[in-house]
Amino acid sequence: MSEIILKKTSILKILGDPSRYKILELLINSNGKLCVGDIAEQSKNSPSAVSHQLAKLESAGLIKPSRNGQQICYLLEDNEQVDIVLKIMKTLSTKNLYSSS
Repeated sequence: MSEIILKKTSILKILGDPSRYKILELLINSNGKLCVGDIAEQSKNSPSAVSHQLAKLESAGLIKPSRNGQQICYLLEDNEQVDIVLKIMKTLSTKNLYSSS
């Protein structure tokens, strides 16, 4: 299988998890960075569950950590993968996925 196909499907796999999708939405809507506790509170998940998903997003090159005192906060990376994710999420948010057309 080609490397390009693997990269494309890895992005879709990341977006396929509801928790990761929600975390990305929160980061996009924050216009900056969010700390683990804030993400956990806003996504209604435990900090450990959020940390697990953040590690996957970081490993995929979509987010990067930033230390803020004792807190670890995350922000979106500035790269082509994030641009693709943003386009996909924007497309999904403007489409009525439940219409019966």
